Amino acid sequence: MARERWADQPRGKLSGRIFYTIFQQQLFRNSEKALQYCDLVNLPNEYELECLSSKKPAIVQPYGLIEEWRRTLVEAGPSPETRLLRQEVSFIGMWSTRKGARDWGEIIRRVRAIVPAARFKFLGTLTDTERVWCDLNIPPCDWIEIVPEYQPDELPKLLADSTVGAFPSYAEGFGLGLLEQLAAGIPTVSYDAPGPRFILQDGLSDLLVPIGSVEQLSAALIQILSADLASYRKLIERCREVAGRFLWSTIAKETARLYETHLARVRGRH
Repeated sequence: MARERWADQPRGKLSGRIFYTIFQQQLFRNSEKALQYCDLVNLPNEYELECLSSKKPAIVQPYGLIEEWRRTLVEAGPSPETRLLRQEVSFIGMWSTRKGARDWGEIIRRVRAIVPAARFKFLGTLTDTERVWCDLNIPPCDWIEIVPEYQPDELPKLLADSTVGAFPSYAEGFGLGLLEQLAAGIPTVSYDAPGPRFILQDGLSDLLVPIGSVEQLSAALIQILSADLASYRKLIERCREVAGRFLWSTIAKETARLYETHLARVRGRH
């Protein structure tokens, strides 16, 4: 959908496109072989299960956070009062059209038209800052911070002042950056892509907006930035509760149980 909406997106050099096409074809062949020889397919969201063409047995198990990391994200955050006063919008993710790069300029303009003090922070863009400024169509300013790369243990501090997160991804298998923000107590509005939907649908469905709807995503950000303290506190609690369901300790046990169940079923047929 992102590629269709932004048809003018530069496609790179001819040699690069040829290499990328060959690389993608090889990946596809390897994936097909993996499906052919596997006994059980493990997928990160329900949508991928519905789209799976293979007739192999499949389960859905999400990714998650280790408990120590979740606790670190929780403890690094300041009080809700401080965060609400900061009026900062954060995004974690690579800077690309698929991740919503071409939507951000309009999102920023819409939000600041209603909340002039709003600030924005882009973390882990993995690209030159010049490209980000170009896509935003905004000259460099002190109310937008771009952090191309960071060490994992730096993330809690980088998120400390964030009031609300945004995740305008057009296609996403899961959304670890989204989950980390929720764990940090940062309400994060997302496009209704499969991965984010799997995370938010049970308890935070009000943070999902239609894919590509810059208007609704911006309106949701404005609503949170303008919330009263009591409402904001409750939203933070809901975010942390949802994030607490995605812990590797729980996921690993359930995955092992499903593997053992499937293995017993297979052995029973022989």
